[in-house]
Amino acid sequence: MCDSEGLGMVDEPALLERGVLTTPAKVWDLAVRRAEVIGRLAAGATFGHAAADAAGVALRVSRRQTGLAATRAARQSRKR
Repeated sequence: MCDSEGLGMVDEPALLERGVLTTPAKVWDLAVRRAEVIGRLAAGATFGHAAADAAGVALRVSRRQTGLAATRAARQSRKR
């Protein structure tokens, strides 16, 4: 379904500037929170099951998902 001015689809996110999509505040806040939790976990040299469990509870994901995200984040930070 097109909008009344024919500029795009009604269901498409609004563009703030070329190449940048807007994100609802609720979604953005969740992404920031996840990044903070995973960043703290990834910042250490190692992390154990207890830390991964606590982060998983905070993010409402499994220990495995938390560990994978933290491992990826740690690898990315080392590449910089």
